[in-house]
Order: sequence, then structure tokens, then C-alpha cells
Amino acid sequence: MKKALSEASLILMLLITVPINGGWVNTNNPTGGYIRSFAVDGEDLYVCKSYGIFLLAKDSSAWITKRTDSIPGGMSLIGAFDSVLLCGTGNNGIYVSADDGDTWTKAAGEFTSRPIMSFAGNGNTLLAGTSGLGVFRSTDKGLTWAAPNEGLTSKSINGMAILGNNVFAGTVSGGVFRSTDNAVSWSAANNGIAETNILSIMAYDGTLFTTTRGRGRSGSVYISTDSAESWMSCDSGLPDLNKTALARIGTMVFVGIYGEGVYASTDADSSWRPANTGIETEKILALAAINDKLYAGSWNGVFVTADSGKSWSQCNDRLNNNSIQSLITCGDKLLAGTYGDGVFQSTDNGETWSKVTEGIENNQITSLIYKGDSLFAGTYGSGMYMAPKDSSWKKINKGLSNNNILSLTAWNNKIFAGTADSGVFTIANGDSTWVEANDGLTEKHISALASYDNKLFAGTDAGVRILSEGVASWTESDMETSDTILSLAIKNDIIFAGTANHGIYLSSNGGEDWSSLNSGLSDTHISVLLAYSEWIFAGTRNGGVFYLPDDADIWKEMNDGLLQMQITSLSVKDSTLFAGTYEGCIWKCPLSDIKVVNTLPKSNTNEQSSRIISVFFSNGRLRYTYSGLSKVVMVRIYTATGRVLLSRRVEMTPGEYTLECRSLSSGSYIAQFQAGKQNELLFFTTY
Repeated sequence: MKKALSEASLILMLLITVPINGGWVNTNNPTGGYIRSFAVDGEDLYVCKSYGIFLLAKDSSAWITKRTDSIPGGMSLIGAFDSVLLCGTGNNGIYVSADDGDTWTKAAGEFTSRPIMSFAGNGNTLLAGTSGLGVFRSTDKGLTWAAPNEGLTSKSINGMAILGNNVFAGTVSGGVFRSTDNAVSWSAANNGIAETNILSIMAYDGTLFTTTRGRGRSGSVYISTDSAESWMSCDSGLPDLNKTALARIGTMVFVGIYGEGVYASTDADSSWRPANTGIETEKILALAAINDKLYAGSWNGVFVTADSGKSWSQCNDRLNNNSIQSLITCGDKLLAGTYGDGVFQSTDNGETWSKVTEGIENNQITSLIYKGDSLFAGTYGSGMYMAPKDSSWKKINKGLSNNNILSLTAWNNKIFAGTADSGVFTIANGDSTWVEANDGLTEKHISALASYDNKLFAGTDAGVRILSEGVASWTESDMETSDTILSLAIKNDIIFAGTANHGIYLSSNGGEDWSSLNSGLSDTHISVLLAYSEWIFAGTRNGGVFYLPDDADIWKEMNDGLLQMQITSLSVKDSTLFAGTYEGCIWKCPLSDIKVVNTLPKSNTNEQSSRIISVFFSNGRLRYTYSGLSKVVMVRIYTATGRVLLSRRVEMTPGEYTLECRSLSSGSYIAQFQAGKQNELLFFTTY
């Protein structure tokens, strides 16, 4: 049995937090990723990714990130026409830039949330092909759009091409259409084409090229030398066609095929041959030619060839990935989940990254968790994936009614998944079926999950909900705000909740009561919270990173060297804090740059007498008697050298209290009782 001796003399102890000295540095960042489209502007090349636009300037080897803050995500297409850049989105219409992509304005047009599929320019007229709404025209540099579509009977447009005064549109189900009046009226032009699903179309030096795919047919490449009056098939040597892209350099014609790589032919009048040496993936999505260089946009970034496809090399320097939605540590690996480019891993603290998404069909990763020997990934759109140790990912969606996963946590040998609008689902270790866990849960948009001891906490659009072990139904916690809870973290037994608009709340009694803790925060939109060692870290939407030491009730900014303030994820590995950003970068800062200096405790008999009458340690419990006024008191246990071992917030009224601290080994310790500026410290010894 352990005993304790106590000293009733009052001792004061100062803990001084020193500002960051070294600060943040950018890792080499996961680069490459899913390329949506290219646009050529003279000798400059633009690339569009789901959540970013990048520029490779003439004679440059590194990409420049363009600002796309005003574009609400889901970018799918980029077009460059003289002094105008166009960005097409999945459901937010078209955005226009007149300053090389530094600022963007939303265009006016009745796009009704339909995806923008293709762009073309013919003189002063800009054209946009849509999914289901035909071809839109703009004559004011992309600011306003209208869609006459006379005669256009198939209105899903995969591609467009300009040849002389003619505009050609490749449609999903009606083949090729031709317009001689700048896309006001249209007529079919399919003489010689057997398939009506046009995958892509290109015009070059008086010749039209198009690729097709038909039901039960492998598809073909067709060429026309008479403005689509007739077409001729030329597909010898080609595999089945899926998504395709076309490009030409001199006499060489190239077709990029998703899942098959790049194929080349001389003027498409002889057989095609593979041209993939050096390309690390066969998932080709876009092609672009500038002078003698051919660029291929793929699932793994950009590749370039200067010898007509005989050899390729990566061209991904500073081509950052999409928003880093999740960061976790898994053994010697740091894993990053990106929103659009899948999962990446680093074994050298961010110096190099490799993609680990084999088996994942949807690369919009929202959350990652490591449990046992398996990794779990939540996606937005394709549900859940699991990767057993050293294995590829496998989809595990049986029982899920919603495949939009927002959050993950582990509790009681189960994985819990929070969804967008369908609540919480759980799966036991070794099971293959998810089970709904929504009894009593009225708010079902679950942005955050966290567990501690015998409770599971869910962050909803209206505060925190709690599920206790052995209880079937969720209960509502008593928060003074009904704000959206975006993040949760638990330090010792204190629960921290980050909100969308009202900063951070904490509870020291299992979520029954909450109080705000926002002093020092310059941004109250809390995207992510992380508890580690003696700190809580908070990542914000626009204010960077803040930290809260155990001894403080004021948040400290830690943004020295941090150039991107939109924080989306946080993790710690090897005593280094990592921060993922909306712009797709990962930054790191050594925790040693946060220095806590402990001055040795000294007696001060001139201070107000102690309100802690006695302290006694027995059977793993610290028992103490309090005689002061009713107030919230922070109770901490320190080693004799000043290291924090335990921290609790306790609402005290006069009486006896017990603090569980069974992990203390034999030795001398300090118990601190702090309320505002009042500090009381008592020594005790365990045997």
C-alpha cells in the first residue's frame, strides 16, 4: 500500500512559455496527383486539379500555384484564350480570370449545377460544352453565357474543336455535330463513324481527329480531312478505348487512354504503338503539346517527353496535392489523406512522399485512422476502405446507407464512422458489416468523433452528442452554443470542441457542462484540434496554428515561418508537429521550439493562506480537502523537476475530493491547485 506525507505550507510556482524560435518549414509535400485537364497559353501550360490551378511558365521546371480561394472547389476544367482564363466546375458553373489566374469572377449563365465538360475559342466567341445542357456561347470574354443549341439533339458535350470557321462538338450519344455560325445552330456530321459516343475531338493543320466508344465495342480513332463530311477509322494496334485525350506534334499523333497509357502513330494512318517508357501509371487523363514537348496528365501527376514519347520523365516539382484533410502517424510512417489525390505516405518526416492508393476508387479522402494492424480511410462519395498491414485497400461498405464519410474514431474495439447527414455507423473488429448507431441522435451531420474512457463524443451541426458505454441512446450535452462542431480532442479527461464560428469549448465533467476558452485566438473557426503531451493544438480556417500549454488558459499563436494559414489537419511524429493546409502543403515544426521553463518552487509565507487543508495519497488516489469559495480549480500533478503528469479542471465547493492517479510510481511529486491568479502547491511522496 502506498502512503503519502503532505506539507501544508504554501508554495508558488511559475511556468513561463517562451515563444517559438525556429518556426515552421515546408516539407517537400506530396506532389503529382489527379490531373483534370490542361490548357496551353502560348508557351505556358496550365493544369487543373480538383482543388487547384497551377502554371508551368515558359522555360520553367517548377509549377506555380494560382489563387483559387474564390472558386468553391470541384474544379474540373481549365481553358486559356488570349487574355482570358476559364475554370469549369462540377456544379458551380464557370469562373473567369483576366489576370493570369490571380483573381476569379463567377460568370453569369443558366448552368443549373451541371458539370462543365469542355472549352473552345473561335475568334471573339468563347464556347463551353456542358453535361446535358449543350454548348454555351460568350462574346464578352466569358462574363455572360447563353446556349442557343438549335439542332443540337445530343446535349452532353465531351469535347469541341475549331477548324477554319467551323465548330465541331463531340457528344455522348449523338456523335459529332458541326456548326458554321459559331455555335448558334448545329447539324450532325457522322458519315463513316460507327459509334455515337464521342470521347474526345481535336483539329490540327486541316485534319480532324476523334475517338469513340460504343456499346459492346472497343471504340476507334477516326480522322477527317474534309471538315467532317466523311470519316475514316484508323485503330490498328489500339486497345479498348475508355476516357481519352488527343494531341499532335508534327506528324506524330498521340492518344492518351485511361488505364492503357499513351499510344502514338504517324498521322494516324498506320498502326498505333505504346509510348509509355518512364510513365509510372497507365491512367492518362489529359494531353498537351508545346513545341516539341508533349505533356501527359495522369492519376500520378504530370509527365513530359521531348522525343515523341520514346521516354518520359516526371514534371511535378511544386505541383502540390489537393487539400490535406487528414494526417496520422502509423509506426514509422506519416500518412496524408488528400481531398482528390488519395493517400500518401512518408517514412522520412516529409522529405519524400509516395502514393499508396491501390484499390481506392475515390480519391477524396476525408479521414484516416490506424487500428490494430489495419488502416481505415473514409472518403466522400465511396464510403470506407481498409488496408490490412502491407496490403492494398479494400472497400468495406456493407451496411452503410451513406458513402459520404466525414470522421472516424476507434472505441471499445470498434471503428465508428460519422457521415454527412446519416449519422454514425460502427463495425466491430473482424466483422464485415456496418451497423447504424443513431438511437437518440437527431442531428446526423457528424463532422467529428472522439472517444474517452466510457464515452463516445460526436460533433454535429448543433453541438456535441454523447454515447455512454452500456447505454443505447445518444444524449445531448449542455452547450451554450448550437454551432457546428468541426473538431474534437481529449486531453487527460478534458474534452475540447472546436466550432465553425464560436471558437473552442471545453468540458471537465464528461461533456455535462461546457465553457468557452477563446482568449488569444484570432480566428474562431476551428478546423482541427490535436492533443499531444502537455499541449492542445488548434488549426484554424484563416489564422494558422495555436497552442495551449497545460498551465495556461490563453492560446498562443505559433505561425512563425508558416506561409499558409488555412489549416485542415494536424499530427505529431518524432517530436515534430505537422500541419496540412487547404492549399495541399504539409508544414512541420519541432516541438522543441516550444519551450516551457520551470522555476523551482519556493515557499512564500506572505501570500494568502492555503485553501487546501490537506493532501493524502493512498491506493492510487490523491485525496484533498478544499475550504475556499466555489470556483473552477485547475489541479495538476508535477514531477519534482516540473514535468506535468496529469491535469484536471474541477468545479470545487468546500469539501473532500479524490483524484484518480494510479500511474504514479514511487517518488516525490507536486500538487498544484490554481484558480485564476491564485496558486497553491503541496509536496507529497508516494512509496
